[in-house]
Amino acid sequence: MSLAVAGAMAAGNRPRVREMETAAMDAVRRAVRLCPSVFLAFSLGKDSAVMLDLALRAGYDGPVRVLAWEGETDALHSDWRDVLAAWEARGVRTEVVTARRDSLVTGDTERWDALWGGAEGVLMGLRADESRGRRMTLRTHGTEYRAKNGAWRFCPLAWWKNGDVADYVRRNGLPTLRAYEAHGLEDSRTALRVPREGVRGEAMNDLRGRDPAGYRALCLRFGGTV
Repeated sequence: MSLAVAGAMAAGNRPRVREMETAAMDAVRRAVRLCPSVFLAFSLGKDSAVMLDLALRAGYDGPVRVLAWEGETDALHSDWRDVLAAWEARGVRTEVVTARRDSLVTGDTERWDALWGGAEGVLMGLRADESRGRRMTLRTHGTEYRAKNGAWRFCPLAWWKNGDVADYVRRNGLPTLRAYEAHGLEDSRTALRVPREGVRGEAMNDLRGRDPAGYRALCLRFGGTV
């Protein structure tokens, strides 16, 4: 879809857009009421950018945490600190948590344990439109989910489409990673660590094309190809 077409469609749907934004902000306020120790997981990508901006509009003033990976995040996105600085210039107080792994098969437990820091809930930009797995997760657990251990997960953007997110980013001039320039906001996904095996090949081919030095750094970091 061209930018002109996407813009025209969004302009023709302003009441729907306002309703979506209001619903998302209400969901943020509800999350804070249900779980006062909630934090916002911020990956510097398009979804978390929209999530953060809407949370700020909703009055959220809790922790905003970024999980950076030693030897990975810098190689994948040489501009991630610039994006972070742009958000901080807007008054956002961020906390960068640094994690390290020596193998690409390190699981999600290690990732989330490093980020939660004693919190009881997380606000995140997880959306059904991103992948089949995320769509199934949201259909199964809904936008508000409390795990058996008592931890909450809140996903106010769950049913937003790619075009909705891209339109919001453009309309509000939100800082995002430069990696989106290659394929556009609608069709790109980013991560601050090397993606899991099922989608790794495409992501690494993209990195090799836009940042050969970053690709070589990752190969050296993990002892061969990634």
